[in-house]
Amino acid sequence: MDHNLSGLSTREFEHVSQALAQAILGPGVSVFGDGRDGGREATFEGRVPYPSELDAWDGYGVVQAKFRQRTDQQPQDAVSWLKGQVKEELEAWLSPASKRERLPEYLIFTTNVILTPVPGSGGIAQIEQFVSTYAACLGLKGWAVWSYDQLCRYLDRYDSIRRTYAGAITSGDVLAQLRDTVSAGHKSRSDALTDATRASQYRREARLSLVPEERVDAVLDWADKSSSQVVTVPVGTLAVLVAPMGAGKSEEAENWWREGLREAAGDPDAVIPEWVDGGKAVPDLLDAITRAGGEPASGLGSIVTDDLDRLSPEQVAQLLYGDCKSFGVTPDHGRCIDDQ
Repeated sequence: MDHNLSGLSTREFEHVSQALAQAILGPGVSVFGDGRDGGREATFEGRVPYPSELDAWDGYGVVQAKFRQRTDQQPQDAVSWLKGQVKEELEAWLSPASKRERLPEYLIFTTNVILTPVPGSGGIAQIEQFVSTYAACLGLKGWAVWSYDQLCRYLDRYDSIRRTYAGAITSGDVLAQLRDTVSAGHKSRSDALTDATRASQYRREARLSLVPEERVDAVLDWADKSSSQVVTVPVGTLAVLVAPMGAGKSEEAENWWREGLREAAGDPDAVIPEWVDGGKAVPDLLDAITRAGGEPASGLGSIVTDDLDRLSPEQVAQLLYGDCKSFGVTPDHGRCIDDQ
């Protein structure tokens, strides 16, 4: 089945790559969170059952994710873009000024771009040949590229990972069928509130994808009990949450969003809040809200956007000072809340 990998944000794609690496290479894979990762989303050490049990890799390896927001370009454009991304990483490992302390013996690049499989001349072959030119300098023993089609096959195989990110990667034809089903009965407000609550739970669990499954409920319960009082954002205002990497901005933004959901549950006239990842909010926030299931024509309520630190300063400025204000954010039209 084809999956809409471009429906993910950059951070979500990294999480999918990490989860697949753990599933394919084994539980000994170490993953890294937000921040400067030294050219790695995940690492492994020792023997791993890849590419097969018989030809298993054995040594120190690195997994690096390369996500492209737009994937509708010509095949050769995708190859050129990925070559540039890969070259940047390889040169960084070779640079004497680099702070990367250890050279990998094995490399896996994951990407959402489509690479043609033509032997010798296709996109996959071109990237593998390009990496081979650095193999001797780096001391590489093996490398692989998990591009769009390969990742889709892995997601078909690993159901739990696919389900975790189903809301983002479900293909367009399946979504169309779901919309047809919903439109036949017009989803009630009660059903919309239920779906919104589930979406919040899915997001929170996805952020804990690296926590052992048996610990997830306990961690969520601890977070609920230890969370501070939700900051009040007056109607008609724009709030930006700024904090260091790993400080819990996304969870605090989730608290803001859930506060809006509680308001909507208690007031039949309140608009159900919308959650839009930063990577999907550009270049058109209104379109992103509509695709997320919102109904701007009925009036905007709270809008929470996460992952702004993944955008360029120009994109952030457009989103905060252009798109939000273009909605006429006033006390009569709701508020726009952003997490950075």
